[in-house]
Amino acid sequence: MTMRNATLQQLKVFETVARHLSFSHTAEELHLTQPAVSTQVRQLEEHAGLPLFEQFGKKIYLTPAGTEMLHYSRAIIQQFHEVDEAMSQLKGVSGGKLNVAVISAGDYFFPRVFAEFTRRYAGVVLNLAVHNREEFLHQLASNQTDLAVMVRPPHETDATNEPFAPHPYVIVAAPTHPLAQKRNIKMSQLANEAFIVRERGSDTWNSMKEGFAGRLANL
Repeated sequence: MTMRNATLQQLKVFETVARHLSFSHTAEELHLTQPAVSTQVRQLEEHAGLPLFEQFGKKIYLTPAGTEMLHYSRAIIQQFHEVDEAMSQLKGVSGGKLNVAVISAGDYFFPRVFAEFTRRYAGVVLNLAVHNREEFLHQLASNQTDLAVMVRPPHETDATNEPFAPHPYVIVAAPTHPLAQKRNIKMSQLANEAFIVRERGSDTWNSMKEGFAGRLANL
């Protein structure tokens, strides 16, 4: 027999006996018969291979093995309590933790969204991370984020994609630039302009490359 075969019920009964140092009080608290309590403790002792209690007169005491068992029993029972609490929280939006990753541009408007979310669901802990596309894809691939907000969801993942807002791109120029006040600018007029662009592979860079369709050199 090994501790591998011990049950949570046996640990709970043992912990209660160790707390009261009484089989009768344990039976009352757990709504069991006293023989049932004795059986649970005896089975746990068989798994441990050592006596957990010793008796002097009418009183029982923990043995050294029982003291060790009590320490681990309480830790295991506490872990189960925490699991129960975590599962209860995850059944709704009353608690838990939400890991959210957004693209670099998202840090301009998403804090307002998250502020409203936390106002409505104060028990939820939000963890916000801002990434470029390369880091973003790594987060998705390694399952380190629960909600990802980006421009172009990768096709190679099995995540569910849901569009929720437009993301327009504009070209910004100095007020003194000859084209600054123009409208309906032809693509040919932009072909020889110098641009400051985001890093290769970013969503902004991909959108610019797609929009100009090879009309700009060195893009």
